[in-house]
Amino acid sequence: RLGGDFAQRMVASFLDEPAPCGEFPWTGAFAATFRAMHGYDLLPQLAHLAIDIDARSPVIRHHYRLTQGHLQCSAYLARVAAWCHRHGILSIGHLTRTEWLSIAARRWPNELRCCRELDLPCTDPLGFHVALPDAAAYHTGVKVAASAARLFGKQQAGSDALAVMGNETALRDLAYQLDFQLALGVTYFNVHGLSYSLDGPRKDEVPPSLFYQHSEWPLMRELLQPLAAKCRRLAGGRPVRRLLVLYPSTTIACDSRAAVRESLLDHPVEPLTHDLSERLLAGHHDFDFIDEVTLAERAAADLRRDYDVILLHHLRWIEAATAAAVERFVEAGGRAVVCGEQPPLLLGTLEAPQRVWTRGREFLAPRVPDDLPRVELSGEGHNDVLVHAREDDAGRRFHFLFNRSNRPFSGTLEGRPVQVPPRGSCFSDDPPWPEPPPASARTRLDRWTLAFPANSLPLPCWKVQAGDAAPIECDLFARDQPAWTGSVAFETPFLLEGSPDRLRLVIEESLFGGAWQCWVNGHEVVDFKPDPVFDCRSASADIAPYLIVGSVPRQNRIRFVGEGGLQEVPFLHGDFAAWFRHGRRYLPNLRAASGPIALESLCGWHDLGYGSFSGCASYRTTFTADREGGCLLDCGRVEDAVECFIDGVRIGCRIQAPYRFACEVTAGRHEVELRVWNGPGNRERLSGLPAGLLGPVDLYWCP
Repeated sequence: RLGGDFAQRMVASFLDEPAPCGEFPWTGAFAATFRAMHGYDLLPQLAHLAIDIDARSPVIRHHYRLTQGHLQCSAYLARVAAWCHRHGILSIGHLTRTEWLSIAARRWPNELRCCRELDLPCTDPLGFHVALPDAAAYHTGVKVAASAARLFGKQQAGSDALAVMGNETALRDLAYQLDFQLALGVTYFNVHGLSYSLDGPRKDEVPPSLFYQHSEWPLMRELLQPLAAKCRRLAGGRPVRRLLVLYPSTTIACDSRAAVRESLLDHPVEPLTHDLSERLLAGHHDFDFIDEVTLAERAAADLRRDYDVILLHHLRWIEAATAAAVERFVEAGGRAVVCGEQPPLLLGTLEAPQRVWTRGREFLAPRVPDDLPRVELSGEGHNDVLVHAREDDAGRRFHFLFNRSNRPFSGTLEGRPVQVPPRGSCFSDDPPWPEPPPASARTRLDRWTLAFPANSLPLPCWKVQAGDAAPIECDLFARDQPAWTGSVAFETPFLLEGSPDRLRLVIEESLFGGAWQCWVNGHEVVDFKPDPVFDCRSASADIAPYLIVGSVPRQNRIRFVGEGGLQEVPFLHGDFAAWFRHGRRYLPNLRAASGPIALESLCGWHDLGYGSFSGCASYRTTFTADREGGCLLDCGRVEDAVECFIDGVRIGCRIQAPYRFACEVTAGRHEVELRVWNGPGNRERLSGLPAGLLGPVDLYWCP
């Protein structure tokens, strides 16, 4: 349809986890290809694939997986890439969930080598808990993609990013995940758009993290513009990583435990490899993986230009060609380290399938040495900081640092002072963050007024009656209600004090599986109209005329009757504050509220009745400057992001700590406005996350 405009409109084709079916994929050409590659007939040896019979079993399994990988690369990846190149676009993507080595060994044997067929090899680190020591499998997965890009001369390594993070994700959490991947060598990010779920069970797990449904969507530029600048700089020049780690694909492929479904992720090399990734990165020994085929085919002199050490870590088998390549690397002036038991060599024939690696004893070490190539970083908490070293095109070295900790890091990098914000990043040559002057130059800003837009409150808990059955209680957040048939009634109460100016009932298109009706206090509500309160798929109706109101809390009831059950959570939306005072998410207490709130002291939004609010609220105060000059506004603790305005002029925005703004003021009276934003979790899931300006907010006069 696009014709000659195809390459102008499309940049690339993205592969997302293509994989063959079954534990032992097979095609009509498999047996002949196997014989051509390995010189013997596989069919009489098939039992070896799943059972340890004798010393031939590991060799046959290894040869089987090498054949599988060859066929998948030649018949699929290479053909996709050729089609893309004929049409002027790139072939990019990721294969399996790269951090699951046991799966990769069966789905894409020697996955690192398979990435050679992609123009941009990618990874897929899903979830909010990446970067943590106990999630070191993600370290491994990201390093596989980054290593493949360097080994095979690709322009960049990429990531299928920012999905399966949940509604609790704020912009600073997205920045944290992106910075982690940058520190490990990824500089291209493909937003995981096809996983966005707007209804159904996956809506809670895979919300639109980078689209207008996110409550911090208006600030996305504050995330994406700095990210683009980091990517541009880190994609230029060349990485400085002098350590090679042998990728354990052969060991896993040779072991029958990787070939049975009951042992999907429990191969012993799996945790050992991930623990190694954490130990090396936390110790600032940045590294590349290399697979055995690539190591065997590379000239030792070429490898020595980029690497000083090759590490073999708890491998049960290696190919004889790999061992010979390691020996050539040592003879070229490199160093080899073998941790764990000395692995036997796999030979190419079934008559003599294995033998002892005689020279391997020279390289044995009882543990991973401390003197591997590293970047020298010191200071309290230095193991929480990951460092990516590069040289630019002029040969100047610089570093990208990512701090996993909630505490700021202050120390020295290669003898020079460096500071990294908590859960943030910086380049080694960035100017330091402005530090507050002495307290004697401080003015504490207080007497704030706070203004909210319309509040929102999800209604997850309902009493349900199906036919003549006894009523049951249902929490829609749990998504565990029975498969209802026929007409089902859902009812929930709320208490209301005062008379709000606005109160609407917000629903989604997929509210029920069939026809439905709604009543508020016995009055049928029929005027639901499309209303993009949170989403283009939502509708709302004004229920203020049907409310029971008074100067003390009065009970109101909402009732739905429909086919197939209530599928999505309805919301109240309007001018109210709300609390759940009864220990459950049932019977919320609402109080009519409108206009700014005068704050005697800063506190979280939950204390003010806005614990279920997500979006932007405005704080205002004034101060008087007795002179003209520079000052530093330190907002203290902010949950989650803040924009700063002085006299209506936008000074800047911070989506992560430190929440400080440098500015110039004239003598006289000035108004400060701080617009504070939080993520969608409190609105969508009643997550109870801290929100608001918690401060203290201090103005420091610069000398």
